[in-house]
Formats: sequence, structure tokens, C-alpha cells
Amino acid sequence: ALAIALSFISATRPITTTTGAPDLAAVLPTNAPGWDYVAEDNLYPYTDVLQTRQLAQRTYLRRDASGVTQLTIYLAYWPPGEVPVSHVASHTPDICWPGAGWRLEPESLRREALVLGDRQLSPAESRHFTSSSGPQYVWFWHVYGGRVIEAPDALSPRDLLLSVVRFGVRSRGEQLFVRVSS
Repeated sequence: ALAIALSFISATRPITTTTGAPDLAAVLPTNAPGWDYVAEDNLYPYTDVLQTRQLAQRTYLRRDASGVTQLTIYLAYWPPGEVPVSHVASHTPDICWPGAGWRLEPESLRREALVLGDRQLSPAESRHFTSSSGPQYVWFWHVYGGRVIEAPDALSPRDLLLSVVRFGVRSRGEQLFVRVSS
């Protein structure tokens, strides 16, 4: 009983941080040769639900003879102790996008190692959605304490409970959610 009580106290005690939040907008380029960009400042209605004001999103558009290519990059940040890992996992595209009219293609649920130039990125969650406006391919990463983690399935009570056991009620690492869609 003492061990359980000490574990609970350790997992729920407040966390103080001395580092400031990163400037997410500064990470996203405002120009790229051959691309137009749209800075999106309409994310703030979601701050209460996401429990962070550290949000940035930019959409880049390239027009050519074959049409328009769209690339959107979204970033959200939580300092240590702000929210549990399970909270961030409950706002992934698989959970949020269907409520906005997007249909998740079931065969697209996978992890995928992407290559950027000569660099292999950490495996991303990969999804394919469709809606009346067309297809959308999505890759996302949940970074906890500087490392990409495989986020728990937010629809699985078992996975959410295991994330609390693994990361605590007040996650001690900073968290970053990165989504790239096209």
C-alpha cells in the first residue's frame, strides 16, 4: 500500500520548469522557392481543448500544369507537467479528423520510415483520409522528452492506462506533436 501511495504521489506532484516554450512559428519557413505559403492564425479556438497556446500551422502551395500541390505542417507544444501523454494522444488525426467529416481509410493505419534527402526520419504514424474535397495523406509524430514515442491508442482504455503507468499522470517530459499532411 505504501509503494502504491508513493507511486501515486510521485506521478501526480506538480512539475516546475525553467525553460521557455519554443517559438513554433519561427521553425516554419515563410518562403520556399516555388511555393506560396499561408500562415494560419485560426488555431486559437482549439487552445482550450488542446490545453496549449503553443500552436503553429502553415500551408504551402505549389501551382503547376498538373494542378495545385498542398503541404501543411502543424506543430503543438506542451511543457513538462502540462498534460499527460494520453491527452496528446487523444487529439491525433485518427481521433479528431473523422469528427470534421474526414473518412479514415482503414488500410492506411501504419508506421512508416520516411527519408528526407539522405536522412531517415524517426518512424511516423501514417494515415490516408478522404473527404468531399479529396484525399489527404498524413504523417505525424508524438515527441516526448526529445524522443519520438508510439502514442497510445486513445480509443483503448487499456492503452491509456498503460500510458499513465509509463509516463505518469503529469508527464515529466516536454511534448511536441508534429503533423505533415498533403
